[in-house]
Amino acid sequence: MTRGKALPAVVLALALAAISSAGAAQPLSIRTGCGGALGAPMTQIASPYHQAVAALRGSGAGWCAMAAEQDATTPEGAALWEFVSAAYVLHALQGRKQISPEQRAALQRVLARIPGLGEPPSRRQDIDTALYVHARTLAAEDSGAAQFALDGLQQHAPAVYRTLVRRSTRWGDADDN
Repeated sequence: MTRGKALPAVVLALALAAISSAGAAQPLSIRTGCGGALGAPMTQIASPYHQAVAALRGSGAGWCAMAAEQDATTPEGAALWEFVSAAYVLHALQGRKQISPEQRAALQRVLARIPGLGEPPSRRQDIDTALYVHARTLAAEDSGAAQFALDGLQQHAPAVYRTLVRRSTRWGDADDN
């Protein structure tokens, strides 16, 4: 190859490498719809949870892998996907002593989804308790599916899984004694 023809070939190769690495640099995330893997029902369910995790500066690691294992087209599947999404918020909220007004507003949007809650709590501890009870209730709707989701979290998001297990070893168990 002559020197005049080599330069355009090198520039083209570098451009292609830059394009392919730019695509690889953006990991799949709930914010981007997991690369198109999230359908409308899953996006609608996950959206307030994602906003709360983002406001809390929590991690969404493994959330898209969990989405690939979920089917929110049935009421049971939607409840399970909401359980998974709530797990990420519980993880992001853990250990916080205080929350900012922006974080509180994002959490209020999640709490507004909880049937029968009435006036959403505003104290951090009460928010945490309401989210925990909500997640326990969702998990109790189908204990087998909840266990499947926990297994997925253990594989795809071990830190989120550990947060849940620290809170309760009875996820999916309707008995709260």
